[in-house]
Amino acid sequence: LYALQLKPEAFELIGILARGSAQSLKVAQRQGVPLFRDVQGLPPDIDMAFAAMGASGAPAVLQMLERGVHVLCESPQPPNFLKKAIATATVKERCFHINGHLALLPAGESFLRQCRVAAAVSQPQFLDVIATDRSLYAVLDLLRSALGCLRPFQFLSTRSTLPFVTLKGRFGSLPTTFRIQVSRRDDGSIVADGSPEYLADCRITLASRSGVLSLLSANGPVVWNVNNGDTPATTLWSLSGGKVAPNAATFFKQRVLANLGAAN
Repeated sequence: LYALQLKPEAFELIGILARGSAQSLKVAQRQGVPLFRDVQGLPPDIDMAFAAMGASGAPAVLQMLERGVHVLCESPQPPNFLKKAIATATVKERCFHINGHLALLPAGESFLRQCRVAAAVSQPQFLDVIATDRSLYAVLDLLRSALGCLRPFQFLSTRSTLPFVTLKGRFGSLPTTFRIQVSRRDDGSIVADGSPEYLADCRITLASRSGVLSLLSANGPVVWNVNNGDTPATTLWSLSGGKVAPNAATFFKQRVLANLGAAN
């Protein structure tokens, strides 16, 4: 909603689709639009739907695609749903897009720019990734942009010590390790999105013979460490992109702008 408000000339909000909780009713009243409780009740002239309902919203997303509505959907989503959504969108000739948005954040953009610079000097030799199961799609989306292609790939689980699962394998010929923090606790409950129980949102390290490029978080920084400086005066590390750390309010605005970029 915040993203749509930044560009009112491009998007007209015509309603909120939700189950009818007090919170959803409050949001609809605040936006001055009706609250719809099922897809069948939606007006016919909808161009695009923004689905921020988690996995529970899968039936509604599929119904909107069946109606011929373009859908921008949040991640993560289960594989079976994605297969159905992509198949339905293909038949209906509509766009179904999962919003990873990490690549559209300033830190992600800086990481991608530095990847291109580093790749022009020497090819990457190994990749190390820390992520949560919630952030994994966004990380893979960023890596696809950074590496150009993630196929062929092969991974095996080498260790599972909750809350982390370790995977080792390759993207093409690139040795790669993933350490993924799972959201399911030992008692079966799920860690809430944004909880401090998540030890890292994401961390990506891409190494080559010329240096090591690291994205330390979705909010940055991006650090370049040179391997063996050629001269005593060689700067051994540097920050890429913004040199001033964002505060929480600034990072929220960055995420809103990234969502607006995905909508465009």
